[in-house]
Amino acid sequence: MIKHTGIFGPGQCGKTFGCKALSRAHWTDDRRPSLVLDPNNEDWGPQALVFTDMSRFLPVVWKKRDCAVFIDEATMTIDRNTAFTDLFTRIRHRGHYLHVIGHRATVLQPVQRDQFSVLFLFRQSPGAAKIWAEEWADDRILQATTLVKYEFLLCNKFEGPGGTHLIKRGRFPAK
Repeated sequence: MIKHTGIFGPGQCGKTFGCKALSRAHWTDDRRPSLVLDPNNEDWGPQALVFTDMSRFLPVVWKKRDCAVFIDEATMTIDRNTAFTDLFTRIRHRGHYLHVIGHRATVLQPVQRDQFSVLFLFRQSPGAAKIWAEEWADDRILQATTLVKYEFLLCNKFEGPGGTHLIKRGRFPAK
């Protein structure tokens, strides 16, 4: 099953660090290369083709198939722009796994947020946690206000018993 993943939290909490590990895991586990939009132009490893510009990134995303697609710095790259909604709603038809990395839920439109079947929520403000809890109809997400550095809630939509959401705490090792 193709899953779209949202990774959200404040700066220095481990978002990009964790996504680089996910990119490597996609390659190691099923030879799925990564297409990365990273305005900071960081090194994501040999399995990743990194772009700094959305206008160069998008044609490659729509041309390729079966990639792990990462969009970092959603505040800069997507910023509630409805022109990018098709990335959220149609990209799965290319066999891609979408990963969007940002600081707050509000950098995306509701229809964009609704496409995530997996969330890695690092520490959230009460307002941001409330948005995610309301959209997933699950108050356990409010626990995200208590997380410490590198700790996250891993939320899987409809993967729990009886079709409920599976939500558990996790932690990346310190760098």
